[in-house]
Amino acid sequence: MKRKTARAIIFIDDKLCLIKRIKNENEYYVFPGGGIKKKEKGKQAVIREVKEELGIDVRVIKKMYKYKFGETKEKYYLCEYIDGEYGSGNAKEFNNYFKGKYIVTMIDKKYIPSYLIYPKEIKEKIIKDFLGENKIG
Repeated sequence: MKRKTARAIIFIDDKLCLIKRIKNENEYYVFPGGGIKKKEKGKQAVIREVKEELGIDVRVIKKMYKYKFGETKEKYYLCEYIDGEYGSGNAKEFNNYFKGKYIVTMIDKKYIPSYLIYPKEIKEKIIKDFLGENKIG
């Protein structure tokens, strides 16, 4: 089954907003976001998902990356924090014991290279684009 998702790249005070996952004793980080519903645009989905998961309102600045694995196509959007209490979201998957733990977190931009962030290809692009010599953010 083909699945389309929208994910957010959000920096607040030079910290990258991520979700720490602990699943089957594995610990890693992912970008906030989720499935794009029928008749929904990627931008709308990422705004909705960020509100559900992080509890904040964001504005989409631009689409940054596309990533495909298996039957899933992901779009990554650079977003700007507007309002809301970070960490106050209550997405249903966060309360599902069988899906493992979801912990809303932030990591300092300079430490991004040392964290296990999936997908690794997107992490590498962020390092290049936001930490490299020709950084955009």
